[in-house]
Amino acid sequence: MAQIKADEITKLIREQIENYESKISVDETGTVITLGDGIARVYGWTKSWLANFFPFRTTWPESP
Repeated sequence: MAQIKADEITKLIREQIENYESKISVDETGTVITLGDGIARVYGWTKSWLANFFPFRTTWPESP
């Protein structure tokens, strides 16, 4: 069985740290709160690509 050498492990860990690249990905998603009779209540999707396909009203006319 091979012996583990501390200096080899240290060297490998240092190489891993030096070559580390952090990649951050941010996604903005919405949530369908309710759906029925052709009416959807959606929260947090104004920046979603799908918002361009559906002309949801953001303001409602006053009730008579």
